[in-house]
Amino acid sequence: MWVLSLEKNINNLQSLFPVEFETASEDFVPCWRAAGVHLSEMNDLGRKRFIRASLTPIVLEHLSFVLGNQIFFIHVCDANEEVQPPSSVKSCIYAAELGNGVPCILEMQKDDNGDWMPVNEGWGLKHAETNELINPQDYMTNQDVEITDWEVADIANLRVVKEIEESGGTILSTNSDPNVHPSIFFVDEEGKPNFVVVAVARYPNEPELENGLIEKIKEGASGSATSGYISEVTLVSAHDLFDTDAKENGNYLSLLRGAGYHLKFSGLLKI
Repeated sequence: MWVLSLEKNINNLQSLFPVEFETASEDFVPCWRAAGVHLSEMNDLGRKRFIRASLTPIVLEHLSFVLGNQIFFIHVCDANEEVQPPSSVKSCIYAAELGNGVPCILEMQKDDNGDWMPVNEGWGLKHAETNELINPQDYMTNQDVEITDWEVADIANLRVVKEIEESGGTILSTNSDPNVHPSIFFVDEEGKPNFVVVAVARYPNEPELENGLIEKIKEGASGSATSGYISEVTLVSAHDLFDTDAKENGNYLSLLRGAGYHLKFSGLLKI
């Protein structure tokens, strides 16, 4: 039942994206896992934090991480093209555009012992658009970078996923593209597939959806899920003064990449 639900919602969501993607094959997992280990072991000048470190659909980039004030989106591939990845370089570039990040390719190959290793030395990363070797540290700056709508949605989704998993649910797919709904599909404890619309906002604004959107989403998801929920999440800077007139006078702080945030979370509300 889970597999059927996953296939249905993947097929439904595919029509909403400008790029193609699939679920990861079993052959790809060891290659991807070795790539993640390699990147996690790289020494850097700032604290590295992974954003994507799983192959839970929707898979646009295969790995992504924050280093300083930059995000790097990684397309992992077999240099010999014997193992096929679940999405294309084009998908990785699309994700990087959404997240105002750097699209990269990490080519992997098996050594004489059959272990997956990066083809290139150092970080092993190539820029996905120029095909030139890059060093992520060269992209770090001291400038403040405001987070994108994609990052806001991704942070919000993580909070909703945590709530679902703590309630015994199993995540089928997550999607942080702010232009595509639903954001999450999951199977509840009874084995029934559900969807979640995650409405997000930056303080002092409140989450809102355009009129009629919920009904359109419910109709579009009816073939993949038996019921749906909405979760409202508002992000605010951890250093904000919470001026009650902030919306009128502009006395609030922007959400900066690498800074701390507080969340206002509504929980899961049935729709």
